[in-house]
Amino acid sequence: MFEEVGIDSATSRHLLIGDWRSLEYPESWRPSSDHFIVMIAANYRTIHEGQVTSFVNAALDAGACYFVCWGPECEELHDSIDEILVGSMEISDDNVILTTWHDQESLAYAVWFAINVAWPAKRYEDSCQSVVSVVIDNEPWAREVRSWLGDPRALSDHVCGSDEED
Repeated sequence: MFEEVGIDSATSRHLLIGDWRSLEYPESWRPSSDHFIVMIAANYRTIHEGQVTSFVNAALDAGACYFVCWGPECEELHDSIDEILVGSMEISDDNVILTTWHDQESLAYAVWFAINVAWPAKRYEDSCQSVVSVVIDNEPWAREVRSWLGDPRALSDHVCGSDEED
């Protein structure tokens, strides 16, 4: 399932992690907010296309409004998500579900991006109160993500540099 790790003081978003063996959305899970951002850290080479379709549809039904992809082959994961989105909904500027991939950035950067930069379309702005990080079958990644979610200020300092003088 998901574990709430913290709350980001800048956005007031709840920060959650799902450390899973495969990309299978828990059927009964719904976040505390109507909409949420999903950050997926996975090796796309180990994921079947049917899993992506099932996960994306379940996440959309639960309120996903932005997908951030990170890991090997994450551009392909991003493209698969985009294909599902284009085929499943009528898109306008107000309700578009945004997607990004970060194959050239660090895992810390992808988590920071999901918390601080990923901002949903206007329709979802007020009701998007959670960032859900899903890590697929990689314990070191899950430990790192859990650590960053637990201390978003340290994450920002790490990614952006500290304003404090040494």
